[in-house]
Amino acid sequence: MKLSYELTKEDYLAFNLYYVKNSAAIKKSLFAQRFFPPIAFLVLPFIFTGITGEFSVGLSVVFMLTAVAWMMFYPRYFYWHVKNGVNKALNEGKNDNLIGEHTFTLHEDGFIEKNKVEERKVSWSGIEKVAENEEYYFLFFSSMSAYILPKRAFADEEAKRQFRQLADRAVSSDGLWTGRG
Repeated sequence: MKLSYELTKEDYLAFNLYYVKNSAAIKKSLFAQRFFPPIAFLVLPFIFTGITGEFSVGLSVVFMLTAVAWMMFYPRYFYWHVKNGVNKALNEGKNDNLIGEHTFTLHEDGFIEKNKVEERKVSWSGIEKVAENEEYYFLFFSSMSAYILPKRAFADEEAKRQFRQLADRAVSSDGLWTGRG
């Protein structure tokens, strides 16, 4: 099976958002960043009370509202920050091996990925896991890096089914397929 498609900055942004939303380490970090600062905001009025000897209702309300706003809006800020950082990184340099025309040729023993500047032959044993969401298949070759296969590259549902069967045969013995959508 041979797929030809254009990879865009949006595809790389989508991969990075998929990664940060599904990484256990990043989820844990996001949880801590989302809830520990508000706890500090809620404790600060009591610290000020201990220092000044006087409880300030106004200050307590401000810190409480800040804590609630932080918990509500921090995840949105976090994902915006990720997108902004990836976008800036992609705008640095040429990135000809990332952005642009790609050809992906699938075989029983692996695949060949070609782009404007290089060609890579990869055996299925070099793939740590295969994941998918509504728009993409991701073939992870490390914990943080993957080949991105947009589902729009497949001619039809039958081609997607054939790819999934091939990937299932190649990785099912290791149970590496995740995130079926």
